[in-house]
Amino acid sequence: MYTPEFFRRTTRCHPLGGDANDVHLTYLPQINNPLGRLKGSGWEKVFPPEIARYANTSPIPAHLLEGVYAKYLTLHGGNEPDWMEKLTPNQRRTFRFNSAIEEADLHYALPRMPYTGLGYFIEDGGFIAKVCRALNVDRLRGVGQLGRLQYPADGSFMYGQFFEHNRLSHSLDVLAIALIIALNNRLDPVLTRILETAAAGHDAMTCAYGDGAKPIDPALYDEDANFWKLLRRKAWKRLRKEYGIDEQILIDTVQGKGVLGTILDISDKLSYLSRDVDAFVRHFNPNLPYDGHREILELLAKRRYPLGMWGSVRIRDGKVFVKDAAWLGDVLKIRALMFKHLYFNPHARYLERMSGVIFAQHLIETGKLAKSTLLKLTDQELDRVIERRFGLETNPILLGQYEMTPNIRLCGSLEEAKRLELELLLPGPCITFIDSHPHGKSGTHLLVKKGRTVLPFAEACPEDAAEIDGIMNSSPTVTLFHLPVDYKTLPAPLKTLARVNRKKVFAENGYHN
Repeated sequence: MYTPEFFRRTTRCHPLGGDANDVHLTYLPQINNPLGRLKGSGWEKVFPPEIARYANTSPIPAHLLEGVYAKYLTLHGGNEPDWMEKLTPNQRRTFRFNSAIEEADLHYALPRMPYTGLGYFIEDGGFIAKVCRALNVDRLRGVGQLGRLQYPADGSFMYGQFFEHNRLSHSLDVLAIALIIALNNRLDPVLTRILETAAAGHDAMTCAYGDGAKPIDPALYDEDANFWKLLRRKAWKRLRKEYGIDEQILIDTVQGKGVLGTILDISDKLSYLSRDVDAFVRHFNPNLPYDGHREILELLAKRRYPLGMWGSVRIRDGKVFVKDAAWLGDVLKIRALMFKHLYFNPHARYLERMSGVIFAQHLIETGKLAKSTLLKLTDQELDRVIERRFGLETNPILLGQYEMTPNIRLCGSLEEAKRLELELLLPGPCITFIDSHPHGKSGTHLLVKKGRTVLPFAEACPEDAAEIDGIMNSSPTVTLFHLPVDYKTLPAPLKTLARVNRKKVFAENGYHN
């Protein structure tokens, strides 16, 4: 059974997945401390001459051995030198960790997945690399996992604070967790292949700017609902034939159905929380009044690997459940707090809505950009398209020129937001955007084990579930964003956008001016 603690204690790398001729993902041990120096007597009798000479003068810098170790492996068919047994466990795992990555023909390496206890690399030429190419997953390297969300800081707007991690690393993280859950539960190899494919490709239909562009056309940019379109690619058809993958089960899995869909859902939650939480809390400054981190940091401190819950996932009688209900509760609470303080935080979504969505939507509505093009572009490519069309630099430079602070109105209903928007537009053209969305799903429907019974978390732990639901429901669902800049000071392209915005809003409300 693989657990976060196993990967902390092991000194070896673990090639897993596929069959004997198609190993494609290697899980890495977790390195806890620097290599340090090697101390002891008799080293000169064990080490080769280029290292032994250090033994008589000072402790041997352990990093010098890495090259010697790699050379020895090459000369001796992969067998390790005897002196490896003289090293500490952490030194052995470090040598093997570094050597495995250096020697592999890499497709992608992610040695650390924060808070999960996992790290891994994927070799080129294996099944996963083939899936990534067949479904065009590699495009996601240029699509931000958090789109154009900004770090909300102390409740004011910080220009230029985008989050750097991308959807490709997220997709592969989902794969790594889903695969280890499948292996722990001895899932049928045929189904495991389907699960791996779904995990790697589940976000391949993400548009440029990610969730930030979805309001332009939610149906078209729904990754799960449109996943089937990827299966028309010639490269996919060849891969499907090679591995005999059932397309209907694959589609059902991506859409969250059945055992595989539930494993994918759990893996997805743990994966995006891993890098999102890490990116968010690294900005923590105890001297700032913004307190969004503290509750999350307290939950993270409860366990060595707070998002390593994958080791507690089991499958029995066609049901996927978490053995440790309290652990799931903490994960769902962390997730709810991320929705409150980041994902649905209006201060974090301001630039995403006011520059990304509005600019791209205007180009689409004026026929200068096809909606489908966003499914082919990366974030950076879409930036360039917008800049060329508007003759301006976009994102945070454009809005930062005006040294403005967010103008955000939290509204109790969509009707209230529309009324306020009309009031803002009556004096003259300006740029506005109404962000309306439902509350996020809390995840309390997931199954847990309580005694000998498997039941939804909401039934097993009703008080905790109510707290989690309360946090999720505390996020605003209707926000009116307003660009607080005088119309006369706007560059010509933005004046055009402001006039179009005003005319469109008036028409939608049956108002003529």
